[in-house]
This record gives sequence, C-alpha cells and structure tokens, in this order.
Amino acid sequence: MVQLRPAKVGDLPAIFDIRTSVRENALTMEELAERGITPNSFGARLEEQALQAWCAEVEDQLVGFSVVDSAAREVFALFVRPEAEGRGVGGALLDVAVDWLFQRGPKPIRLVTGPDTRAYVFYTKRGWRYVSLAPHGDVWMELAARPGA
Repeated sequence: MVQLRPAKVGDLPAIFDIRTSVRENALTMEELAERGITPNSFGARLEEQALQAWCAEVEDQLVGFSVVDSAAREVFALFVRPEAEGRGVGGALLDVAVDWLFQRGPKPIRLVTGPDTRAYVFYTKRGWRYVSLAPHGDVWMELAARPGA
C-alpha cells in the first residue's frame, strides 16, 4: 500500500537517487546541476517553502516523489522508481500535488514533460492538455480544473 507524506530535507539523497534512476527523462546529477537543480538548491527551496514536496513509501521504502512550485502553479517534478511503476504511486503523487495546488485557487495548473513519453500519456489520461512547446524539446501541459469539479 502506498503511503504519502510531506518530504523533508533528509529525504534529498533518496529523492535524487530516484530522479537519476528513472527510465524516461533521465538526467545525471551533472545535468540536473546544469539546470540549477542540486541537493543544496532544492533543499533551500523546500525550507523556504518555495516548493512543496511529497514522498511515496511502500513498505517503508521511498519509491517516488512529487514537487510543486506554488507561485508558478506548476507540478515541478513527479518521479517513481522503475521497480515501483504500475502500482498507483504516480497517480497518488499527482493527486496530492494537484489537490494542494487547487486548494490554493482555481486558476489552471501546468507542468512540463516530454511529448513522446509514457508520462505524456499518463497526464493526458488524467485530463491534462498540451499548451505549447517548452525548452529541451519538452511540452507544457495544463489542467484547467480539478478533476471531477
């Protein structure tokens, strides 16, 4: 059973391990750093609450995480360990992120993903729609309203 909880700075090693282990949209620590994403920068943004994040655990093992940037109304990251795929982890992490953002206002929320990925299909099935091209060959997607609203 998937258990969700708020992320804390102590989770950063596991979060970055998950982020660099994924099958799609894989980036190394060096590539993440080139984009300004390091354990220090991420931890600082968590501590100042510029980002909100959640961890998913299965049998006390961290298997995924999601992150939102509330100012940008953006799902900034959602990643699941390859061995935990297909167990509802991604859906649970997306739900908590979407709910959190829509609790703060009704404006649309967005995210960036690759156009030819399983993630794109995952988001589309959950009501997200293509908006425009984004950097690095990715696309912006938007969710106009809370699902079921």
